This record gives sequence, structure tokens and C-alpha cells, in this order.
Amino acid sequence: ILIYSYEGRIRSKKEVAEIKSYALKYKLRIISLFCSYSWCDSEFVPNSPLDIFDYFKNASYVVTDTFHGSIFSIITHSRFCTLLRSSNMQKLTSLLSMLHLSDRLVSHYSQLGEKLMRNIDYQLTEEALRNYRLEAAVYLQKNLERAKEMRMEV
Repeated sequence: ILIYSYEGRIRSKKEVAEIKSYALKYKLRIISLFCSYSWCDSEFVPNSPLDIFDYFKNASYVVTDTFHGSIFSIITHSRFCTLLRSSNMQKLTSLLSMLHLSDRLVSHYSQLGEKLMRNIDYQLTEEALRNYRLEAAVYLQKNLERAKEMRMEV
């Protein structure tokens, strides 16, 4: 289980116990990326930003409470869950809703194992991402053309 969080943010004894229980049940190691948690089996600091994707891609499961951890999980099609915090609730709820992944949100520690067990159909997510990328490309193209026109007028 890959843990991707800010240092010290996963500190609730109940959350930690739930993660450890899940790991024990499925005979998994708990590895923290970038920060040290005494309850993890080990921690790693990647050599390069691209190494981060290898950790996500090769993890059996990812537990995160960050925007970037959710994004990396989505990019690598990892099985993941995102722990909600009052500080991240709006942006993570919005992100995962837009990508049809609201079922990955964990608002109570007792949901963690259930969320991790659920398979993820990334087909809907990829379709949404294609549409958002197309919208972004159209927007950028339109504004580049406007900028060109404005430059010609000067």
C-alpha cells in the first residue's frame, strides 16, 4: 500500500489502524512516499519526479489525502482511495466528481477497506479527460488566435 500524504497528516489512530489492518489482511507492505510515518514498513524519496509514477503504477493500492496523490493515482490507473480533510474537501470532491470517481472519497476511516476493494472503471474517467483536454485545446487555440490578431492591430 502506497501512502502519499503530507508529513504527519495521517495521524488519526483509527485511520492508521484501518490501513494497517487492511495491509495485514492482504499481506501487504505499507510504503510512504516523501515522508516518514512510524507505522509504515518503509519510506522512499524518489530520485526524480518521474520516479513518482513508478511507485504509483506498481502499488497494489494507494491511500492519499492530497490532490496530487489523487491525480497520480488517476494517471497511472491505480486502485486508490482519497481521505477527505476539511482543508481539501472542496477541491478533491470537485476533481473526483468531474472524473466520475466520487466513490474513491473516504469521509470516515471505516470506509477505507471497502473503497480500496472496489474496482475502478477508468473508461468513464478517460472519456471525461479526453473531453476536458479537447475543451482546453479549443480554448487555448481560440485565445492564441485572438492574441495574434491583437498583435497585428498594434
